[in-house]
Amino acid sequence: MSLLWLALALAAEGDGPLVTLTLSDGQQIEARVLARNERTIIIELRDGQRIELPASAVDTLGSAPNAAPATGAWGGDPNRSRYFYGPSAYSLGAGRGYLAQRALAITSVGVGVTDFWDLEAGAILPLLLTEAPVAVVSTKLSARAGERARAGVGTQVFLTPEGSLGFVFANGTYGNEDRHATVAAGVLASFDTGEIGADIVTTSVNWRLGEKTSVIGEVWWTYWPEGGIWPDTHFFIVPAGGARLFGPKFAVDLGLVPIFTGEPYVPVVPVPWVSFAWNWSLKKS
Repeated sequence: MSLLWLALALAAEGDGPLVTLTLSDGQQIEARVLARNERTIIIELRDGQRIELPASAVDTLGSAPNAAPATGAWGGDPNRSRYFYGPSAYSLGAGRGYLAQRALAITSVGVGVTDFWDLEAGAILPLLLTEAPVAVVSTKLSARAGERARAGVGTQVFLTPEGSLGFVFANGTYGNEDRHATVAAGVLASFDTGEIGADIVTTSVNWRLGEKTSVIGEVWWTYWPEGGIWPDTHFFIVPAGGARLFGPKFAVDLGLVPIFTGEPYVPVVPVPWVSFAWNWSLKKS
């Protein structure tokens, strides 16, 4: 970084517009951009404090007349921590969360306990998919693993009157907040007996097209040692694709999940996927 560039930045009067910066750990701050290049960004906070940050620490930067965004001119995506169902390795961020209705089946609340630890709790309503209430509890730890990479581990447990089962997984995400892909690997197992029901790998992608629109793809690759839906079927693939329409406070997922039946007359049944989420934050904007 040249001394001239630094001197011009520090001499700036700081009367430019306030913009919202989303950091790579999920934090959002308001500041004025004094100067930036491909390696460094210098900002001024509301209280006048000036901070120099590495450019890689900023995921997105709200639009401003003289400041180009880091990954797009659309502002942060509050839904970056999840795809249709599977999680990314992005965290919600401390004090941020959502109330979600997934596929008209699971009602849940997620919250960022810290900038690297997320918790979610909810339920599957009886009479819809089950005869008795089923509680759902999830947790995820995630952190940066490089300039554009993140890694995470987590679990999701379904608590039923007969026992508990669920997923244990590790995942990795590459890209930025607007456009990223995730590979996850784990197992579906009984937490009472330890018996593994299936080995699972998921591949997911989120590609933001504009301020309020993203395209989402998600594929579950499963191996059932004892046979899946059909006794002789060990490998089973469940793809899904569609769009997410969202704003700062809401998100609507609309997609299709083609279910391969194995029947010659109706080999594929397209199942619609519709989910809603309301995003909230305990932090002051």
